[in-house]
Amino acid sequence: MKKILALTAAALSLAACSTNDVADITNDADDNVVNVASATRSADVEPVAMTAQFHLINVTQKEKHNVNYESDFTLDDNEYKPTYGKIVWYNGKDANGEIANVFQAFSPLRKSSNSASYTDFNLPNDQSTAEKLEAADWMTATTTTTKPADNAITLNFEHKMAKLHFNVTAKDDIGPFDSYSDIKVDNNKIPYCNSTDNTIEAIVNPGERTTNEEIIRLVGTGDYFTLNIKFPENITLESGKQYNFNLSIGHYKATITSVSVTDWSVKNIDLGGNDDAVN
Repeated sequence: MKKILALTAAALSLAACSTNDVADITNDADDNVVNVASATRSADVEPVAMTAQFHLINVTQKEKHNVNYESDFTLDDNEYKPTYGKIVWYNGKDANGEIANVFQAFSPLRKSSNSASYTDFNLPNDQSTAEKLEAADWMTATTTTTKPADNAITLNFEHKMAKLHFNVTAKDDIGPFDSYSDIKVDNNKIPYCNSTDNTIEAIVNPGERTTNEEIIRLVGTGDYFTLNIKFPENITLESGKQYNFNLSIGHYKATITSVSVTDWSVKNIDLGGNDDAVN
């Protein structure tokens, strides 16, 4: 009888250890919740906080324990807070010690129209407002780390697209956009035209462009006319780069007078008024 009781106690002890091991891996307690200490956007003129909402996934939890721990995060009162659920650390160990957790994040949030994820994005054509332009700015971030004392991770988002920025000067006495009923960039993108700053901006897919492709098209009002400007020769648009063009437009003429390439910027670029015609 004593032998049976001893075996039963041992079995219960082993079962308890097994249960604790599993609970330790997926423990939802507050002291195991992942915190986002900071999130920044790379390639800006100055380091800036990530203000757009983003989706964060603990890839290790999904792979090791087949549990999805993910959430949308929003910057609220200088803190990044999950809008639903919570993400917890995977606390498993292997022969080398504690297993590092892999996190992936992406922005903007997924919609049926953009199919946004860490690996895929459908770039919207309509970018005609500041909000729509931001929604076209696909960014991703990843970090791999073991669990720190404060449970916090840091993220640095990188732009996956390229940006076309036009500083517009009007040769006529009217405003630079007043004579045009339709403006398209990179063949089919509807850009954000800022009449206060006299700028045109669009986010486009990176990659090679040829002189047969259209960088900008302006369709006039009244007496119908169309101004087409082709891409400068041998240009390749790179992820995270902003391509700045000085664009001079009149009633029947449009000319790119200079171009420069910078890191992606949230500020307007002063091209210094150069007059080196490229088209």
